[in-house]
Amino acid sequence: MEFSVCIPTYNRASYLKLALDTVITQLGDNDELVIQDNCSQDNTESVVRSYLRDSRIKYFRNGENLGLIGNFRELVNNATKEYVYLLTDDDFLLPNALDLCREFARKSKAKAFKTSYYIYNEKSNTGKLNKYFNLSLYPDDLDHEQIARIYQSAHTFTGLCFSRSLFDYDFFVKYGNVWYPSMLITGLAKSELGYLDKPTNVHVWENDTFWGIDPNRRDILNDSQIDVLLFLWENNYIDRQLFPVMVKHHCLTNHNADNARLHAYIGLRLRLKIKIHIWKREFLDSMVGVASKILN
Repeated sequence: MEFSVCIPTYNRASYLKLALDTVITQLGDNDELVIQDNCSQDNTESVVRSYLRDSRIKYFRNGENLGLIGNFRELVNNATKEYVYLLTDDDFLLPNALDLCREFARKSKAKAFKTSYYIYNEKSNTGKLNKYFNLSLYPDDLDHEQIARIYQSAHTFTGLCFSRSLFDYDFFVKYGNVWYPSMLITGLAKSELGYLDKPTNVHVWENDTFWGIDPNRRDILNDSQIDVLLFLWENNYIDRQLFPVMVKHHCLTNHNADNARLHAYIGLRLRLKIKIHIWKREFLDSMVGVASKILN
């Protein structure tokens, strides 16, 4: 089973070398590393050029900045292998990551799957293991709650693996104009999803974003996720029983139970349940914060 490790990049030369170094040592003879440079203005190209002696490494530079969505589209279009592993340019792979993904893809036959990962916060110098489940899950194992959680986890690009067969360039030109093409890809897999509980990468956070938008602008990011969710629902990629569960997980993840665009799709009882859940979580978080201050 062959993998394309796909790295979108923009003005991240200082991070990119580490990402490349952790990928190259893991590539199989028939794997490839695809780098899509979104018209960087720093020395990204010169950093990458030193690696191009390896024929498995492919570098493409856009003639103009296409934005995150356009760059994603070109990146995956340039991938040629059976599976794609997404890795953003400031993140890096852990040892044996590709072997773990290859084995999981072979056994599970999942069209798309997420992996556990470590998150490292640069400014606060903190980190943790981020796991959505404590065991690996195959498509036949999944209930609606698990499908919804795997789908929601795809808002993070890094660590999403998917079959290249899910991607159609013309489809993404027509329908993929969203901040979260990774979530759209995951939705297209329907219930053929999986989860690898072993961590495969370190996701670096709290640095400058290549999105072109402040990651704290929850309003724009939240609306974009809703765009994807409603598109999948209206085009019959989500069944009637699964959809409210996916809405619930969206609301819980984004701390938002009152979005008017979703009111037509979920009942008052579910909205109230979501509000109570969010209130409890925020209350517990505040208590943890108070306790930390007291201990310090």
